[in-house]
Amino acid sequence: MGPISLHLLQDEGVDVTSTPPGFQYAFGAYLVREYLRRGHEVSVVTTIHRLPSPYSWSNDRLSIDAVPTRRGYLFCLDAFRSERRQMIAALSHRQPDVVHAQWTYEFAHAALGSGFPCLVTARDSPRQIYRHSPSAYTLYKKFYGDWLIPRIPHLTAVSPYMRQELIDCYTLQSRPVVIPNGIRPEVFASVEQVRPARPFTFTTVAGWDPRKNPEPLLTAFSELFRRHPDCRLHLIGRGFEPGGPAAKWATGKGFSAGVLYVGHLSHADVLRHLRDHTDAFVHPTLEESFGSSILEAMSQRLPVIAGKDSGAVPWILDDGRVGMLVDVTSPESLCSGMERVMTDAALRERYAQEGFDRAASSFTLATVAERYLSVLGDVQSGRDTAAVSTLQCPL
Repeated sequence: MGPISLHLLQDEGVDVTSTPPGFQYAFGAYLVREYLRRGHEVSVVTTIHRLPSPYSWSNDRLSIDAVPTRRGYLFCLDAFRSERRQMIAALSHRQPDVVHAQWTYEFAHAALGSGFPCLVTARDSPRQIYRHSPSAYTLYKKFYGDWLIPRIPHLTAVSPYMRQELIDCYTLQSRPVVIPNGIRPEVFASVEQVRPARPFTFTTVAGWDPRKNPEPLLTAFSELFRRHPDCRLHLIGRGFEPGGPAAKWATGKGFSAGVLYVGHLSHADVLRHLRDHTDAFVHPTLEESFGSSILEAMSQRLPVIAGKDSGAVPWILDDGRVGMLVDVTSPESLCSGMERVMTDAALRERYAQEGFDRAASSFTLATVAERYLSVLGDVQSGRDTAAVSTLQCPL
């Protein structure tokens, strides 16, 4: 259960012609495909904004049930009650052996209320999201998570940082198991060993959001460009479109020289851009519960510059052994780290190779799927319906 990129399941026969794209969550689709490859039957239950009516599709091994999400944040008034009821009805119809819910909000709430044994994966910290991106909606999610997380009997976390965050913030029913995201083998196989000659190009994949912290990056790059006019910065993500908020802010500051505003790309196009148009990856985000874009850059043999205090980032970069850790709140520190990676070929190659090796040895999709299947088997065998059958939300 959770958001998923349904178009990535078209190779399994899924008809997505009548569904809006929804939230693009590629890893969930790749995990489903890995389960199918291993011979399991999988039922996907999700929600989609702007879906005109409930959507259902199935073949002999895979089923999809998508329910509409109400417009205008009406779901905040009753903790997704309508959406949860439809998701629970879909689960009741499919009769799974065990339910795996992604994120600790409406999908976890529906999974717990279904009566089936369930595992919930915590993919972000409600408190950290509100801290770095305060708004009425992130405050609502904080209260929702604060109420729901202590009621979850079986949790996994995507990093040691995320596990410790859960332990520090909540009274948990059990200690979370760390299972990170993983990379498909074909992503590693697509790496080009020799890159074409071009201006040295940094790429970031983020968005125009306070937690993503783009302003210090643009400030840092303006100084780097002043020193090295042959370098470039490519910005991928929502808000990074030509003429978008990032471009307007940077142009107003005089920081747009050497910057290419790419905007939103599909997951496949992001990987292609990293592989074909990038020499180093810079990630200025203030907090990451995991850091999938960093891992994907490592899988493309790119040296990475990222935050030394940015949640799970130091863990992914093995405390700086396989990437450059800097103070991302400081334009000076960012600029210095980028300049060093750009000008020190030996360091750049070491980070690229050791980062690739770490991604290939510790973060493969096959290993991640195996660990999930093991934990899901444990959850299924220890079903306790009494613990969840009366779950009601006070909202």
